[in-house]
Amino acid sequence: MKPRFKIQNTIGIALLLFATLTSCTDDLDIVPNDDQTVLSEELFTNEAAYKQVLAGIYANLALTGTDGAGNSNLKNIDAGTSQFGRVLLYVQTLSADQMIWSYENDPGAREIQRNTWTAQNPLLLGMFSRAHLSIALANNFLRETTDAKLDARNVSTTTRTDIVAYRAEARLMRAMAYYYMMDIFGKANFVTENDNLNSFPPVYERGQLFDFIESELIAIDTDLIDSRQNEYGRADKSVAYMVLAKMYLNAEVYIGENHYTECLTYCEKIMDGGYTLAPNYLHNFMADNNTNSAVNEIIFPIVSDGTTTQNYGPTTVMVNGQVGSLEENGLELGVSNLVGVVHLELENN
Repeated sequence: MKPRFKIQNTIGIALLLFATLTSCTDDLDIVPNDDQTVLSEELFTNEAAYKQVLAGIYANLALTGTDGAGNSNLKNIDAGTSQFGRVLLYVQTLSADQMIWSYENDPGAREIQRNTWTAQNPLLLGMFSRAHLSIALANNFLRETTDAKLDARNVSTTTRTDIVAYRAEARLMRAMAYYYMMDIFGKANFVTENDNLNSFPPVYERGQLFDFIESELIAIDTDLIDSRQNEYGRADKSVAYMVLAKMYLNAEVYIGENHYTECLTYCEKIMDGGYTLAPNYLHNFMADNNTNSAVNEIIFPIVSDGTTTQNYGPTTVMVNGQVGSLEENGLELGVSNLVGVVHLELENN
């Protein structure tokens, strides 16, 4: 599908870390020679950059770097085993016996599936790092959109109105990343936009993360766009409700308290958003699920297509993994040609 929320040609900018070198002398007033590097003062002279940088936070859920599917923006981590959807599938599903997986050639998958993993498992490292990168990108966006910085840049009233929703979405993406850290690891290095860059972050345990995520999602409710009213691929109120419902459903595990009543409340809020089940379940997995009947069922998609968001992520690995591409099981099953076709179709999903 072609996402209406454009991220092509902006990801290289949006995933950069912006820094300004200053000194009491001119020796450190350095302008980067790399044409891929843009300082924040220059970047935000164009007010369209705010939406582009926001797109980078979403892009971190689909992409692994700025230079193609084989590139990783996480040091010493393979691009495939750090793609958000892929590592989330592995660590949540394989470890829970929800799926029998033939693709154990993927480093770390065998140990996850057989419950023999250690702290050095590359899939766990990929999930841990990818979630924290989401947090860092959201924090950077929030630092660059304070009232003081918008005033200094003379940002227009129209753009500032849009930035209210943008900031709420960034906080939502950060809260969701902390949710996965709380759920999977039980703790996280905790940093917000109010912390100094390169400061040593405290470690928040589940109870502290639960309180922060809950308070954030409730606080941004009025600033988020109403359910099913945002651009395809961008988060709205229902995404926040979904995270809250999942938290409350498992609150006894996270904080030792029963929150089933709150879970029901937020599930009803989602239903009130106008969602309906697709009459054909398979429509959810088709390339046109942004326009077919599934569009009324999907609460929050990770936007992918075969041109602008190529990756070794969930749709690729789900198809190739099920037939074991390295073991050539596809030849034994007589589906080797089919895999290539389905791979292309799902890469456009």
